[in-house]
Amino acid sequence: MFAFRDVSLTGAAPTGERDCSFGGNPTGVSHIALDQLQRETAMREMTRRDAIKTAAVAAAAAAAGLMAPSRASAEGFLEGTFFVRCPKCNHDDKVENLTRNHDCSKCGTKSVDGGTAIVVCPDGHAGAENKVEAITRQHQCQTKLTGGGICGKQCRR
Repeated sequence: MFAFRDVSLTGAAPTGERDCSFGGNPTGVSHIALDQLQRETAMREMTRRDAIKTAAVAAAAAAAGLMAPSRASAEGFLEGTFFVRCPKCNHDDKVENLTRNHDCSKCGTKSVDGGTAIVVCPDGHAGAENKVEAITRQHQCQTKLTGGGICGKQCRR
């Protein structure tokens, strides 16, 4: 349990002085040098903590920036290929890619206005139950069937 060894900080030959410590310092380095090493380690740990805190604050700021809606998402759009029905003349127009606004090719009325539209399912169903708003990438037909249930077909083509 007790370790006795020669102490020499300068590299000179041992003078016969002995260091008594509990369990030990196997390298023979003085307690002053060990204190300096421990302080340096503690400073490195504090720097890591500061880096982690800084990264956490940066991540929170980035997340807040991503949660703020852009102007396009606030208005909405249709993404992909859909058939939309004109509310005035009931004419179906095909819209593709990103569509925020679309005028009916037959009467000129807006059939897509700020991403709001009545989409047509492959079976031709279109009505208030198939009105979509905001960002729409897919939509299942919500038209009620006479035998019960809903159509459920994908309106995106």
